[in-house]
Amino acid sequence: MRTLDYTIIKQAQEFTARWGFLTRDLFFKFFCEKQRSQKFEYWNRLAETGLFVKSKSNSEVLFLSRKSKNLFAGESRPSRFHVFIDHDAIVADVLLTLEQLDLVREYWLEDELMRDPPLAYRVLGADKVYRIPDLVFDLKTPTGGQVRCVLEIEKTLKTSARYERMALAYGDYDHINLVLFGCESSYTESIIKRSFSASLGGGQRVVPGTFLYEDFLKLALSAKVRFADKEFILEKMFQLVTQQPIQNLNSKADVNRTAVRFRNSKVEEVG
Repeated sequence: MRTLDYTIIKQAQEFTARWGFLTRDLFFKFFCEKQRSQKFEYWNRLAETGLFVKSKSNSEVLFLSRKSKNLFAGESRPSRFHVFIDHDAIVADVLLTLEQLDLVREYWLEDELMRDPPLAYRVLGADKVYRIPDLVFDLKTPTGGQVRCVLEIEKTLKTSARYERMALAYGDYDHINLVLFGCESSYTESIIKRSFSASLGGGQRVVPGTFLYEDFLKLALSAKVRFADKEFILEKMFQLVTQQPIQNLNSKADVNRTAVRFRNSKVEEVG
């Protein structure tokens, strides 16, 4: 057997430590830029390193092993419950796609903000937090600043009242510049738009951008996003927001430049 590239193992391990899971699709798409046969070889051998264990619910999902968690000195996220992984994998796909283009300065996951209320207050810009999003991330700008964004992935439709409460919460967060919803259907998009508009009697403080996440998974930044009655290609929208051109996806940045920040992590080279 050929020797594995330990850099790929390290990146996969660090992602799993922060997110609590790793799917085969994410590994193939973002971490293992090899021929298809080699991708499968790497995936099958990840568990053999002793750093990962297979999910009992889904063979296409890996978690960190106890040995691997020990390397992170208690900083790793607990293994995600299987019912949340499909949802979280979509969140990760959006984030990692933007990181490939070197657009993201920093990001925070929902559980990170939930476990550290003072951090949540600082990130969101509020002294009371009524809603913590799936993901908060900062987009880089040419001047060295950032545009702070919220991402919500809606696999299950909520009631209009819940979306109205979300609108009120996001309207009170001083540090949030852009709110995006990845939706399961156009119907979900319409409910979100109507609820945000109704939250303040039509005088809404937040106009969310909505897109179909299945379109994003197929088309990436060529998918369409809608703000009220205006429609953009996601690439164009991010260009407008960051005031800079978006580089081609074929010219990829280091996907893990900001994906993890564990100073105590160590990965053994394995063969």
